[in-house]
Amino acid sequence: MTSLDVSQPQDYNSRTPIILNRVSTSKQREGLPTQQRFMKAQVKMLGFKKTPIEIVVQQTGAAGDLKTLSEMRKIIEDNPKKKFVVFVRDVPRFARNINQAVAALAFLTERDIPLIPLDMRVPVFNEGSPLRKMTFGILSNVAEGAKAPEPDARSPAEK
Repeated sequence: MTSLDVSQPQDYNSRTPIILNRVSTSKQREGLPTQQRFMKAQVKMLGFKKTPIEIVVQQTGAAGDLKTLSEMRKIIEDNPKKKFVVFVRDVPRFARNINQAVAALAFLTERDIPLIPLDMRVPVFNEGSPLRKMTFGILSNVAEGAKAPEPDARSPAEK
């Protein structure tokens, strides 16, 4: 992956990248440095020269408000004149339910900040390409379904 499929004429490479890194469990925490190296390498390979701002969190996706999103919002709100682009490894690392995903995407879109989930390999905006937004929505719904508890498949006699 050496280039971005961008539908907008903006030069994203001149923006400051914000990288969201998150693992769900304390057992996965040892994988955070690997995730960080991977994300930084991807951002560099895409041609971004500015030093990325990294948000690194160990928090379950089932949590109501993900720390990655609240920290991202704070950085953006504290620097209203700065141009950002947000990177995440995949949509489930960004948000774990459709409402959270759409609200966070709207926050970014209102500020002209593209979100680039590496699993999609394209910038996602709340407006613009309907196919990208639909794909983002589907992946957000899949993420929400993945965290739902499995139903008890035992028969009533086995319970």
